[in-house]
Amino acid sequence: MHVLIVLLSLLLHSSLTLEEQPLYSTPVHDASDNLIATLNIFSDEEPVDAIAQFMHAHNLPVEYLNFLLSSACSEITCTRVEPALFSQDVDIGYDEPVELLILEGEEPIDSVYSFCLTYDLGSEGRDMLWEIVSSSPGLSQYITRDVALIWSREIEGHGTIAIYENEEPVDVIAEHFYSQGIESYEDRKFYQDAVLRIACEEVYCRRTRAMVWSERVESEDGVEVGEVEVLEGDEPVDAIHKFVVENGLTMEYRDLILQMCCEAIDCERDRPLAYEKTVNDEHGR
Repeated sequence: MHVLIVLLSLLLHSSLTLEEQPLYSTPVHDASDNLIATLNIFSDEEPVDAIAQFMHAHNLPVEYLNFLLSSACSEITCTRVEPALFSQDVDIGYDEPVELLILEGEEPIDSVYSFCLTYDLGSEGRDMLWEIVSSSPGLSQYITRDVALIWSREIEGHGTIAIYENEEPVDVIAEHFYSQGIESYEDRKFYQDAVLRIACEEVYCRRTRAMVWSERVESEDGVEVGEVEVLEGDEPVDAIHKFVVENGLTMEYRDLILQMCCEAIDCERDRPLAYEKTVNDEHGR
């Protein structure tokens, strides 16, 4: 009986020893060759995360990361080189939870937006996840904004266009080229239409022309009827007249809205176009 107990004890100790054995282990020294500590990486750890935690625990400069990671990855499998800033399993109705992973160098809100877009979680799910992420200890220093970047592209000779959530792509694109000195709509149209076609293949676009003026409008009884919009290429009075007619407002009210509009942007006419037809001569000109 005594022998059996000793054997069971030895087997248990052996089992625990095997479980605790690191997959990778190396002593780490400072510049003076003094031992700092031993870096251990276990089988359930991503090497770069274990190294980042080790560096943080011993206040090591960032220069150590590449050296330690290169050494570790030459002996064990590494699936990424960026340390994780945040990781959480999210139950989205699958058989198994899905991991939301935010890596160093990523903007946290962009990672949350991409995750929710991938798994079709909607705004409610995104708001819930963002509340968890943004309140996570130690992550606040990496958060520079709370609005997701949904599309960006470098345009040769014209810098980078960045579109954020809740922005209308054509408005951002038009403003970008305007800021580049292409102020005329006719001159700008070729560039912005080309970029807009690319952007709208990847993000939702509600309009193909940029907004130059808009105003929430109430009826004369104080009931909100909608928003009047003047887009690039529109003559303000034509857009406003169309809105007024569609919403059953008076012509006097139209003139009042037009006055407000023309104080903000240029207007060429004060009366709407009733009829227009292009007439060519016998030569087609």
